[in-house]
This record gives sequence, C-alpha cells and structure tokens, in this order.
Amino acid sequence: MHMTDVVKFRIPGHVGLCNALRRTLLSDVKTEAPTSVRMMKNVTCHTDEYLAHRIGLIPFRRVGNGNTLTLNATGPCTVTCADLSGPAYEPIHHNLEILYLDTGHELNMEITFDVSRASSHARYSPCYAVGMIPDGHDTHIISFGSND
Repeated sequence: MHMTDVVKFRIPGHVGLCNALRRTLLSDVKTEAPTSVRMMKNVTCHTDEYLAHRIGLIPFRRVGNGNTLTLNATGPCTVTCADLSGPAYEPIHHNLEILYLDTGHELNMEITFDVSRASSHARYSPCYAVGMIPDGHDTHIISFGSND
C-alpha cells in the first residue's frame, strides 16, 4: 500500500454523525465478492472448504460481463491470483499466493460472484481500513483505504 491509497475527509459535525459516516463506509456500501466455489477437481492435500475460504479472502474488481471466474492448475507450481481467468473479474493483487501444487496435484474450480454489503459478510467490504480521529472541536478526520 502507498500513502496515496488512503483517502481522508475532514468532516464538521458531532462525533455521532462522523461515526455514522465511518460505519456506513465500512459496512453499508454494496460491492461484489465471491459467493460460492464449485470444485470440479481437487487432487491436493487441501480441503474444498479451505480453498473456498482462501478465495473468499481475495479482493476483486469487475472488468467485464458475467459473474464467474475459473481456476485450472496442475502441479508442480505455485498458484497465484494471476492464474484466475474469466472476463468478468480480476484480482486486485495478482501476486497473492493461493497455494502450492506438488507433482501430480490438480485443481479445477469455478468461482461465482454476487452483490451484497459488508454488514452481511466481511468479504463484501469495499475498504480495508476505516479510521476516525478528532481534529478540533466537533471536527473529525475520517480516513479509509479502498480495496480497489
């Protein structure tokens, strides 16, 4: 992360108003995230649930039409976000490691996305951090870093 990735707002108003705005940024903005992972083939030492959880932690951005991505990999190799393919989404960080596949290991999955709010699950959060500090009488600075 670079310091330019963080946006700051100076908000005049009571702490309750500023906190409500901070909470809205953190949990009430709709965004897209993986909702299900269908394993077509998993010949690895990892469970389907573990792999689905790893995929759910990756931030994505929409780049086209559709609602799915696929991952097809055969070991030995390190599988990264760059190995995900599809016209609809791309990972924000291409170099994140998902797992290592040893000789003879294979992985074939389809990831489906939907839209929701972070109030239903953290994977839908559009921000990685939201902070608030006082800046004088009834003025606060709200800062947040966007996943995109």
